[in-house]
Amino acid sequence: MRIVIANPGAGKRVVAHGDIKRIFGNDVKFYISRYPGHSTVLARQAIKEGAKEIIAMGGDGTFNEVLNGFFENDRLINPEASLGLFLSGSSGDTMKTIKMPERIDVIRTEFVDFEGRRSVRYCINMINIGLGGLVARTAYKLPRELGGYLRFMFSTFIAFPLFHGAGVELFIDGEFKGSYLILDLAIANGRYTGGGMFMSPYSKENDGVLDVVVIEKLSLFKFIQNIPRLYQGTHLKRPEVHVFKGRRVTVKGKTTFEMDGETPGRLPLIATVVPGAIRVFPVFYA
Repeated sequence: MRIVIANPGAGKRVVAHGDIKRIFGNDVKFYISRYPGHSTVLARQAIKEGAKEIIAMGGDGTFNEVLNGFFENDRLINPEASLGLFLSGSSGDTMKTIKMPERIDVIRTEFVDFEGRRSVRYCINMINIGLGGLVARTAYKLPRELGGYLRFMFSTFIAFPLFHGAGVELFIDGEFKGSYLILDLAIANGRYTGGGMFMSPYSKENDGVLDVVVIEKLSLFKFIQNIPRLYQGTHLKRPEVHVFKGRRVTVKGKTTFEMDGETPGRLPLIATVVPGAIRVFPVFYA
């Protein structure tokens, strides 16, 4: 039995229940997410009841919610269960990296949520600290009809004047790498973020390590100059950009962050790669 969990507010494209049957056949159950976090609850319950394929239908945020339903008490409920990614939302950075069925790494995170509680969450694609967190919160308020690219572009220019840089300390595999005043710091399993920015071109979703891209605070003029480089992946050559690799990344500071389009909390953050944690497969709909 396949389970499809859909976020009806994820984007412009709405797929009718009859189309779900046509795509997946009759052996499918279709659920609608009704509130933030509901997709996690639905996925967790389905896996406990024996479902082996859970298909997340939406954008990056929906993929993230459903992924977290594969875990309970910080463990996979069923390591053989698979996650399908059906893009129908406004942001699809995850699927720009995952093109075929494969077993991939995920990122386990420990952080402080906005109520001050220690939290653990998992993500597939990327964590952005600094400007990325503010951009994600701004984009959430804009009309989804704009599409992912325009929402993130508008949000970036709205957020940039409000963001004055964030001071962070970076540790990788227990080694102190430096203190930075950042524009953004990405902890990457995938390669794309922010509606198509080629933030971490050399990341691989199944290599057992995380890529870290640190962008130091820039003036507005320099930032505008470098926007094309962010989409081309050539920003890594700039002197204000620093790249690291490791299995465990700790970032200390006081700013917020976003993961897979969601903004769950603030620093300090510990991100650890979980190699080959889950099998994923993209679902294409014409």
